[in-house]
This record gives sequence, structure tokens and C-alpha cells, in this order.
Amino acid sequence: SDNKKEKIEVGSELPSPLQTLLLIKKRRSVFTKDLTGEMIPDSVIHQMIEAANWAPTHKRTEPWRFVVISKNKFDTIFEIMTKFSLASVPESNVEEVKQRIEGKQKNMRNCSHLIIICQKKVATQKGQYLPEWEELAAVSCAVQNMHLFLTSYPQYAGYWSSGGCDGWMKAEEMKKLTGMENEGDKILGIFHVGFGGPNVPKYSSTRGPYQDKLKWIS
Repeated sequence: SDNKKEKIEVGSELPSPLQTLLLIKKRRSVFTKDLTGEMIPDSVIHQMIEAANWAPTHKRTEPWRFVVISKNKFDTIFEIMTKFSLASVPESNVEEVKQRIEGKQKNMRNCSHLIIICQKKVATQKGQYLPEWEELAAVSCAVQNMHLFLTSYPQYAGYWSSGGCDGWMKAEEMKKLTGMENEGDKILGIFHVGFGGPNVPKYSSTRGPYQDKLKWIS
């Protein structure tokens, strides 16, 4: 890529309203146990992050940050996870907890990439900081963009897990790895990306009528 800004004309290139709604309805969280271990091209990951980068952002702070871990580097975070998680465990429970961690990591190895979701504390052009909830909302929208982009590939899958946010992801090694070392920076979980293949269609979901969540004043 030459990093030039791409001009996109509004027109026939856009999906129809019905296609857009269908894409949104098809979005699923596919768990790591159902991924095949096959690789997704790095080019798709780049496009997915580009999609994330077009999330709404108040004052254009763009607080989302993503750290992509390639498959051959998974052990980098697995070592941090294991070390931190076992540090405060009573000796009598170490083996039990260790087995649970190893089971989780075994499933995570089915992923193609692990993407650490981060929220950077960013000042506006006037040097002010927005309320944290606004920045969290922006990052969440960015992750939804990633998820929807993946949904456009019938066999690719993603899953945002916040497990560890209040535990091993607060380790100093994780802060250093991700660059989230300043006050107010946060690690919000991992977006697990992988090849789901025939397992993706098995995931179904339902929602209650949208009318139940709607109040229309006219």
C-alpha cells in the first residue's frame, strides 16, 4: 500500500439496505474451540483493522489501538498469562489452575491471529480528555466494524473475549508489550480471529423484537 487516501464514490459499490441488514444479522461470536487452526491471510487482517479505523470518534481522538499477535508468537502472551495467573494461586490449587489455563491456550492455538484490543488515552486538539465512556464506546464500535468485516467472509470468524482484563492483562509485561503504559491506557481483551469453515453456520442466534426496545415520540 502507498498509504494514499482512497476516494470512494457513493453509488453502486455500496451494499443495498437489505444486504447491510443481513450482514449485521449474520454476525456471530464463534468460540476458539470451533476454529480449525487454518490461517487467514495477513492482507485480510489489515483490511479488518482498516474497517475498525472508520469507527465513530468524538473529537476524532481515535482511541482504538490493536496489537496483532501472529500464530508463531502466541507463546509470548501465553507465558505472561500463565505466570501472572499462577502467581497468587495457593500451592494446593496450582495444578488445577494450570490445567485450566493450558486448556484455554490449547483452544486459542486454533486461532489464526490474536488481536489485543486497547484503549489509548488521547488528548483532543485542544489538549482536553474526553469522558472514558465515550472512548470505550468508540473502541467498541471499532471492534464491531472488525466483526462485521469478518462476517463478509462466510468461513472466517471472530470473538471478543474480555477474560483476563482484571487479571493477567494488567501485568506489567502486557503493558510493555502493547504500549499501554501510561495512566488511563487500558487493555480491553482479545479479538480471536480464525478459520471457522463448516462450523460457522452452526452458530445461530435470536433477538427479541426491536419494538420492545423502542420508544417513538412523534
